[in-house]
Amino acid sequence: MARRQTQVSRQGGAEVAGATELKRVEIVFETLELQRLLAVVERAGAAGYTVIPRVHGKGHRGVRRDLGFSNVLKNDMVVIIARADVAEQIVRAAEPLLRRWGGILTVTPVETCVGSAER
Repeated sequence: MARRQTQVSRQGGAEVAGATELKRVEIVFETLELQRLLAVVERAGAAGYTVIPRVHGKGHRGVRRDLGFSNVLKNDMVVIIARADVAEQIVRAAEPLLRRWGGILTVTPVETCVGSAER
């Protein structure tokens, strides 16, 4: 069985040879339209993602929380660790969905990543 190589990347500190600049993309998005968003994320080149279901909070559309009746007015969070170029593709591809259904997308630099993040 092939073993995945562990990547250690430190931005701003001691740099590991061959390390790639990584970004963390977080998207809070409508639960009902999540599959559309995930398809866009995959087409943009993300090797993987994590979905955190039923996040709630308050934004320009008011309070969003899980009332337990249906997926209406519910949000999920998608977290992606990707190379900088892939993160840019995700932002461009997700923008039309965010404009149509609402949500928020942030991109932050990854200072250290230990694990199987893409190169």
